[in-house]
Amino acid sequence: MKRIALVTAAAAAALTAAFALPQAEAAAAAAPCFRSSQVANTRPDGDQTLYVRAAGNRYFRLDMKEPCNGLDGSLGPLVIEPVGSNLICKPLDAELTIVSHGVSQRCRIATITPLSRDEVAALPRRVQP
Repeated sequence: MKRIALVTAAAAAALTAAFALPQAEAAAAAAPCFRSSQVANTRPDGDQTLYVRAAGNRYFRLDMKEPCNGLDGSLGPLVIEPVGSNLICKPLDAELTIVSHGVSQRCRIATITPLSRDEVAALPRRVQP
């Protein structure tokens, strides 16, 4: 009787592990991430918020840790630089760099928030990416 219970418990554990792996992979694939190479457009809203449109019409709001001079693009181009992998899922995965007259200014990202199309549509037109 003990042997049957052990075999049944082992089989249940194996089945649980088999189903958990695909679920974990699916959750990772559905995570609100984007690649820096997929950034199609950006629009600032003040000096601490940047809205991003990535490939596939996916939208994100990037909030900076502190005011970022030139976020509006007036000083030079904005570059979202990945740190490590090209996949950006959390604030430590990227830095925003503004290049002006050969000098780079880095802006640290505090939060990355995925936005729905309805949330983007509700934004003022001047900040819609």
